[in-house]
Parts: sequence; structure tokens; C-alpha cells
Amino acid sequence: MAEYIIHSGDTLSAIAHRLGVSLAGLEAANPQITDPNRIFPGQIVTVPGSAPATGPRYVVHAGDTLSAIANRFGVSLGALKSANPQIANPNQIFPGQVIAVPGSPPAAGPQYVVQPGDTLTAISTRFGVGLAALEAANPQITDPNRIFPGQIVTVPGSAPAAGPQYVVQHGDTLTAIGTRFAATVAELEAANPQITNANQIFTGQIVTIATAISYVRHNIWTLDDIDHWHPTIYAYARGVQVLIDRTKANQMDPIGWQYQSDIHGTTVNPDNFRNQCQHFCWFFLPWHRMYLEWFERIIRAAIQDLDDVDDATKLTWALPYWNYSSDDAARRRLPKAFLDLTLPDGVTPNPLWVAGRNLNDGSALPQADVDLTAALAPTDFAGTNGFAGGRTGFSHAGEDPGSAMGPLEGTPHGAVHVDVGGLMGSFNTAALDPIFWLHHANIDRLWEVWRGMPGHVNTNESAWLSGVTFHFHDENAATLTETVQEVLDTAAQLNYSYEDTSTPVPAPVEADMAFPPAPQGPPELVGASQNAVALTGESTTVTFDIAAPAGPLAAPAANPVSRASLRLEDVTSAAPVGVTYRVYLDAPGGVPALDDAHYVGVAAFFGIEQTTAPDNEHGGMRLAFDITRQYRQLTAEGRWNDQLSVTFVPQRVEPPATPIELPGELASAPQQPGTARVGRVSVFLQ
Repeated sequence: MAEYIIHSGDTLSAIAHRLGVSLAGLEAANPQITDPNRIFPGQIVTVPGSAPATGPRYVVHAGDTLSAIANRFGVSLGALKSANPQIANPNQIFPGQVIAVPGSPPAAGPQYVVQPGDTLTAISTRFGVGLAALEAANPQITDPNRIFPGQIVTVPGSAPAAGPQYVVQHGDTLTAIGTRFAATVAELEAANPQITNANQIFTGQIVTIATAISYVRHNIWTLDDIDHWHPTIYAYARGVQVLIDRTKANQMDPIGWQYQSDIHGTTVNPDNFRNQCQHFCWFFLPWHRMYLEWFERIIRAAIQDLDDVDDATKLTWALPYWNYSSDDAARRRLPKAFLDLTLPDGVTPNPLWVAGRNLNDGSALPQADVDLTAALAPTDFAGTNGFAGGRTGFSHAGEDPGSAMGPLEGTPHGAVHVDVGGLMGSFNTAALDPIFWLHHANIDRLWEVWRGMPGHVNTNESAWLSGVTFHFHDENAATLTETVQEVLDTAAQLNYSYEDTSTPVPAPVEADMAFPPAPQGPPELVGASQNAVALTGESTTVTFDIAAPAGPLAAPAANPVSRASLRLEDVTSAAPVGVTYRVYLDAPGGVPALDDAHYVGVAAFFGIEQTTAPDNEHGGMRLAFDITRQYRQLTAEGRWNDQLSVTFVPQRVEPPATPIELPGELASAPQQPGTARVGRVSVFLQ
């Protein structure tokens, strides 16, 4: 196929029209272009159709004609036409077209596009090769004193890798090229061994754009089992320190540690880039995926100049995930590298260790707080009982009246935030704890797990796919925007995958836990508490009346109940609530049953102080639990009568047999339960 070098102002559509090919054909011939609306001057694209002859090549310039080119290179016009069957109209050629010029073929190797003012002597000096060697590599040049801008010559040296190519433009650097094409400097260097000095590239040099590495996000426990300071973990610690140092130099550096945290939440002059995290809504998962995407790239770029990070790690580094959903308490503890006070040298403070966590003494997350049964159960994607949360617009702290927390956002997401505590316990500080990013990588992975289960698909609603645009900075601090539709395929769109996305729930449990299809009718309130319920860290039971349905469900034979929900409405607290609660439902009478049959789920109130803020007109957190199984059981037993009891049992982290001893000033304070005021506990049937 023929080639064309993109110029400023070009679009794929314009190129296709100019060269007489279809846009679809042009896109298909260039799979390296993942976004057809994002191409760059200097990029070499393949043009479908007849291929020019092999041999010397020349890049058409403004004002060129085939006659002038033939005359310049001392070949006949007929021979030039014959060598370029891709040119349908000899009277119409375009700047950027790469054509064949009959003559002796140059040697294989790195290539360079001659620039105005060039001489072979200057080119040989620039690239550090002998003039005689340069002449020998280019037998098509019959007069060494006569070369032309646009002529493509071979420069002796190590051959670049095969792959998409790019002509270096004035002012380019490898870092800038890497950013443009989503490649690291290390990747570009590996693909272009002819570049002996990464800080010195030249306008006109043709480089290979490294075929993107498919990054793999590994379970940190897989890495920890090899070495708790595995190179990937060590590189993360060093990258975090680079970002911390950037913040020390400039508090507003967008690729510094504090600013990256402020993207999630801040009270200091928020803007389109900061205080943007999406919660209690269907944007929770994709927004955090975008957030991780750019943070991962920022860390990967930050480690490229570190002498103590090996080249292989620089090339392949990806953010690990913290898979804490395990029966083994050891897997529910913080990874060991996050518990060390120093780096492996025993001297340098470890940036992965932060004070104030509940787990710094070796405590483990409660098993119920990381159970995935309820999180992966919904078949509906969005809505009050949907996997992803409520259908909303922008929703940082539940401002949208349609806001609703999806079960994954509640448990394990919110529960882990609460259990880790310290910085992780609040929107505005959570991302200052390095474990935040591994926690959210796991939540992102669980989205992929859910998608892989039978009957589970993302919604195709345009309001979700493109209704809200989000703003970020890339690894070079350049601004950019993204919508949900750009981040749905981790492999094809974002170039990463997870070590393991298999379903972690046993098949029999998976079959039992599936939600019924979404009911057609609206939910009907059949009972609610009359007074607010205060949760203060003690077991608390509330009992309230249940009425028979009065709407369509009043005729159960014709309209049987297909879904029952328990809701905690208008939950408020001015400060973080530092414990989670196991929730149980039973018919009243005697001691409330706290067994598996009556277990509803975990209530975690991460972010409650933001939803309670005075400027949040829809203030208060809202949680919903599917209780269809309990409803059917109590109905079958004849115990779904005129009253129900809901019991809240506080959970704290599980202490280790032998706690890690920390100096007094570093030891964590006991978990503070605070007070969560539940405005109403209610039951709905559909």
C-alpha cells in the first residue's frame, strides 16, 4: 500500500477524500489509530490501493508536480508514473504523499527525510556516521552534492522495529512523542535502537511508534508472594515519592501528589479538575476508571528517570490491585510493603506507609466487608437496585435527586474505606493514602468480573455514554476530557487487563444470588420507622409496622411480588462514621436473629459528611438492600405479618494475634464509631 505523511490541519476524512479512498478503508488500514479524530502531523499512514514500486522514496512538497520531480531526479515522467500506480491522476498529487522514484534501492536501516539546507556531510555529522558510509547506504544518490528536501535517505545504524512510523517534527522530544501516541520513552527507545541519545532527535528522522505494550495489572498478593518489595511494588513507592516531591515544590502541580488527591475531593477552590469524584450514581465506576488511567500513566512516567528502577519494570509497570476478598485473614490485611516504615534500604522513609490507618498494626478487614455476593448479584445495570447506582447527571456527593449507591460502591468499596480509616476515611483525603489506588484498581477489576457473568451487560443509554464530560491532566500536565464511551473496553481502549477476572463466587451461590428481572411497576412503600435511628457503635434494633400492599400488589395472584427492598434514607453525620454495620431483618419477638438466613448486608457510610454538608440540597446518604430472599422466606414461614425488626450490629477490624508494635506517636487511635442518624428505615415491594 501507499503511504502519506500527515500535515497540520489534516483529518482522516480529508485525507481519504483527497486520495480517493473511503474513510472506512483508510481507518481499517491504520489500526494503530485508535481515535480517528486524533491524528498528528508527522504520522505516517497507510493508504489503501495499489502500492508504489520498491526503491527510493520521496515526500511530495507544496508546488511539486510529477514532471518537476522526474526532472529533479533525472528519470522519465513515464517511468515515474509507472512506479506509482497509486496515483490515479498524474496531474494531481498532494503534499505528504510518499512516492517511489526509480533508481537503485537504498540499504535497509533507519531513515531520514531530507530537510531544506541539508547536505550529506551535515546529515552524516548529525547522526555520527561516516560520509562514505552514508553514501554507500544510498546508491540512489548519484551526485552526493545534490540532494533534495523530501528525499528519504537511509542512515547507517541499528534498524528500528517494525510498526507504525512517524516523522520527527520541529521541537519534538521523545517524551512529547510518547505522550502523543500513548507510549513511554522506554518503549520508544526499545523500538528505535538507532537513537543512541534519547535527548537528541532530529527533525526529519523517521521513528517507529512502539506497538503499545499490553499492560497487566497484577494482584499485589501475587507480587508479594514473590517478594513483598517486588520491583513493581518498589517502583510504585518510588513513583509516589516523586509525586510527593512535586507537591513540595509546587502545591498546584497537576501531576503532584496533593493535586492528584484533590481531583477526588477538596474544599480548596475546586474547579473542573478538582473535587470531581463521582459517587452514589452510575458514573462511579467509569469516572474512577478514568482517574486511575491517568494516575497510572503519571506514575509510569515518573519512574522513567529513576536509576533504582530497572528498565523492564519501567517498560511494563502497571498499577497492582488489592484483592482482599478472601477467607484467609492474611489476605485481608494491608500488603506488607504498606506496613514497613522504611524502604528496603532500612533508612529511607517508606511513602506507602501513612499514619492513622486502623490496619497499621496488622489488623484485618472484616470478612463481611469484603464479601462480593451482593455486589455482583444485580443483573440490572443502573437504578436504585442496579449494579452501578442511580441514573444521574454529575454527582459528587449525591446532589442529584436520582442518586443511589450501587451495591459494589457500598460493599466492598465504601466498607474498605471505612475500615482502613485515617486518610482513607474521607473523600477529601482518601487519595493521599497510596493504598487508595490499589483499592480502586480492585473495584475497577470487579466491574470487569461483573461484566463477565451471564446476563450482565453495561447500559447503552446515551446519558451515561456521553451525557457528561470529565476533565483530567495527562502525565505531561496537559489537559484533556473523556466521556464514558471512551473507557468501556480496558484492553482495546485503555491497553490494560487484569491478572484475574474470573467469578470469585461459587457456582451454586452465583445461581442463587441473581436478582430477578427489573419489575415493571413502581415500588410501593409498605412500612417505615416513625422516628430517626441513631447508630453510635452499639447494636441497635428498630421495629416498625408493615402494611399490606394497596396498589397492584394487593392482588398477589395476578401481580406477585418480584422484588423487596430495604432502604436506609437520609442518613446524616457531620463527621466520618468509623465503623460499618451488619444489617439483619426478622419478624419481631424474642432476641433478633443474627444468622445468615436473616443477614441483609453491610451498611458503610463512606462520604457521609459530604452528603450531609449544608450546601447539598439533597443532603443525606441513601442505601438500598435487596431483601427479596428474606421476604420470600418470612412469607413462606407465615412470619411476614404486621411488623418487622431491623438490627444493626457494628463491625470493627479484626485484630491480629501479634500486633505490629509502633512508636506511640505512630500508633493508630481506636476506631471512632461516630454517630450516623438514619432518618428513616423503610421497606418497599415491587
